[in-house]
Amino acid sequence: MASLKILSKISENLIREPENPKFRQFKPTNDTIRRCLIETKGALEYAIEMGFRPEVKDFQPLYVWNERKSEELRLGAQILQETRALAEQKSVRSQKNADEAKAATEAATRNTLLAFMDDRKTKMLRDQRDRHNREVQALRSSSEGTTSPPPAPPNAEMPGNGYVLSSPDPVVVDEPPYRD
Repeated sequence: MASLKILSKISENLIREPENPKFRQFKPTNDTIRRCLIETKGALEYAIEMGFRPEVKDFQPLYVWNERKSEELRLGAQILQETRALAEQKSVRSQKNADEAKAATEAATRNTLLAFMDDRKTKMLRDQRDRHNREVQALRSSSEGTTSPPPAPPNAEMPGNGYVLSSPDPVVVDEPPYRD
């Protein structure tokens, strides 16, 4: 990407100001040029195809642009722009995918933690309910041991009114017949 940026900058400057001697050449001894163009495979070859050729001036190595290669320069600059745009789109997509993957991982972690906390709360409530039930059972068993009346049989008569509880219709028992 750095090589593409450097090549693009060189070509854009030269297209914008073709008569400026500063933009018509570059030194291979410059640290940025050396790292991004000379040492990067294919970058120097691309610059040569755009019209730069090696020369030596005042015992200084240079790459000088050939004016007859202006069409190659324009075409090369256009290809560089398209390639940079595609690379940037790819980088944006890659970053977006990485962000989405990170968000999904964080969401899964958060959901797992919430499920764990929910399980802990449920277990705590269940333990509390069981403890309460045990306490109630203990109180019942201790109070049953004292003076509690035995439970009444299900079909027993209730004292006082003379009605039988198990019959669907009330039946009067032991009352004298009514006479007018």
